[in-house]
Amino acid sequence: MKISACVIAKNEAENLPRWLKSAQGFADEMIVVDTGSSDETAVIAAKAGAKVYPFQWRDDFSAAKNFALDQATGDWVVFTDADEYFTEESVSRVRPLVEEYHTAEQLDGFIVHLINVDMDTGAVLGTQAQVPRIFRRAPWLRFDGRVHERIKNLTGDPLRQMMFAPGLTLYH
Repeated sequence: MKISACVIAKNEAENLPRWLKSAQGFADEMIVVDTGSSDETAVIAAKAGAKVYPFQWRDDFSAAKNFALDQATGDWVVFTDADEYFTEESVSRVRPLVEEYHTAEQLDGFIVHLINVDMDTGAVLGTQAQVPRIFRRAPWLRFDGRVHERIKNLTGDPLRQMMFAPGLTLYH
């Protein structure tokens, strides 16, 4: 079982090292889709061992994210934003969780607990959400929506599901 960590990025040189460090803790490959950076984003990603793919920005977040999915080779994808990263405790829990449920045929992925933090101080800002960030790399799971994109099950099968991932916290 292989896990691909994916991200789309533009001028994320400041945030990307934290994302890369988090992904290195569980991912077999890291995919960075650069949507037109003028900073060192691509260089930082490549030096850390990520596969970097340029993508011509078209004002469509789903198009860029689906392009990243097309580059991934893992059985599972962890797709976060460049300014999101798993807590230190959560990093070591990602792979065991995915391995535990890898054979659950109706399970498409996991919803994780996201906490907004002040990136300078690390202080919790109080806003939280439950967001799908880990899912199978499957042809029926694609991003939808030009802005405020979301992962969508194209089969329409109501039995396919996303499960809350206990013990996984993502900081944003």
